[in-house]
Amino acid sequence: MATSRRVDNRAMALPTSRHVSVAFVVVAATLVTGNLLTAGLTGDLVTEVAVVLSVVSVGLLLRRGHLTSARPWIWLFVGMAALWLYSVVWIVDVHVLHQTSDAPGIVLMPMLAYAAFMVGGFRLLLVPDRHAVTLMLDSGMFAVTVSLSVWVFVLGPYFDHIDHSHAQRTVALVALALTSIITGTLVSVAVSATKRSAALGYLLLAALATGVGVVGRALTTSAGEPDGSPWITTMWIVGFCATAAAAVDPSAADLTRLPVLRSTRITPTTLVGLGSALSCWPVVAIVQDLTGTHVDGLAIGIGMLTLIPLVLMRIGFLSQARADAERQLDRLARFDELTGLANRRELDAQVSAALDRLARGEVPGVVAVFCDLDGFKEVNDARGHRTGDQVLAVVARRLRAALRARDVVARFGGDEFVVIAEGDPEAVRRETVRRIEDALLEPVRLGTLLTPVQASVGAAVALPGQSISADQLLSAADAAMYRQKRLRRGAEPAKPGAPRH
Repeated sequence: MATSRRVDNRAMALPTSRHVSVAFVVVAATLVTGNLLTAGLTGDLVTEVAVVLSVVSVGLLLRRGHLTSARPWIWLFVGMAALWLYSVVWIVDVHVLHQTSDAPGIVLMPMLAYAAFMVGGFRLLLVPDRHAVTLMLDSGMFAVTVSLSVWVFVLGPYFDHIDHSHAQRTVALVALALTSIITGTLVSVAVSATKRSAALGYLLLAALATGVGVVGRALTTSAGEPDGSPWITTMWIVGFCATAAAAVDPSAADLTRLPVLRSTRITPTTLVGLGSALSCWPVVAIVQDLTGTHVDGLAIGIGMLTLIPLVLMRIGFLSQARADAERQLDRLARFDELTGLANRRELDAQVSAALDRLARGEVPGVVAVFCDLDGFKEVNDARGHRTGDQVLAVVARRLRAALRARDVVARFGGDEFVVIAEGDPEAVRRETVRRIEDALLEPVRLGTLLTPVQASVGAAVALPGQSISADQLLSAADAAMYRQKRLRRGAEPAKPGAPRH
């Protein structure tokens, strides 16, 4: 009871989506206003409030177990914590030491942070089926190609006139590539999802604000403004506040279950898209060289390094989808679609394999049991074939549950079932027949309809040293079943026709 009460209290403590949206607007507007009205260290400290607020909010939600899918949020938390640490180092360098550091550890910090954001975003939207994943990969490839192409042809020439270190340029490009992937995937899921999510909207806003901030800071940073133009820091504030709102909003629990409309099959469009993604950056290099423009090797290299893993993952999913389709076709060829039991083709293969084991002396005997439902035609005629199919499905489930896991249970056709069991011949025959009869004692209940499912059962045994084929064994069990059916009816029926196999 104490545990249940704690869970209830947690649920009650979570705010509604409306409360989250109001709090987001108020907090973000207050911090943005405070940042714009201040400058220097004070303005940076106002930005730090947004960073601390988001890190602490997500951390507390993780600690208290409010976030149902914890691992993706842990990645996001790690990314925010890395940016928090980076911002603290930046403040110390700029406002205390009056310098900007290009040390490898400092430079790598924001790269690792954005990489953690990307991993968290992918895992957060990784639904059980593959549709959303392929959609996200396609959109991520498109977004990073477009954003870095814009950088190369539009922003790059402007950036060349700004006095930046090589490390700062690398950080800006990597951050742009990763935030583009995040933004593209979020946009694609938001557009394609059949269910709207406020948390997804907040994450999309955070990604967009961060991307704008990355580019804006790279283009406006100077010796006099090491943080870039004043409006840049407002983007960080909005991004961090939106991330916190996404975690707090109740719809965060549904992010991993957002259904999307997308096909994973291989199409000409898919192949053209993958080919275009792979050829984009060589084409960019050729165009720059032919037009006499400086070839931006750094941007092209980063573009290739971000695209190649995405393309390989996409090809992997296409290959997996093909393998799944082949397995499904193989299963349809061997198993009955209605009942899920082995069909006649699979039954023949299993009987032949069992008789081979018998011939090699690996088993003491093989038992075939034929089962034919009595009066099933009347059920079809009176209730319709749909009801008849439902009855067959219930019977199949009962037989599978009643028999041993190693026994083969097959639908021979219509209302006939076959069981193949191995072991001590007489004991296995008696036990298998008993289990089948017990499984069919109770009538099948379909809503208010109660349908009896009695059956005629016949068994045949293959012993060591016998020369018997699969057809002969099944025909013997079929004949034994007909003898029992004759006894049930109390009259001599017409002689069965040719053996059915």
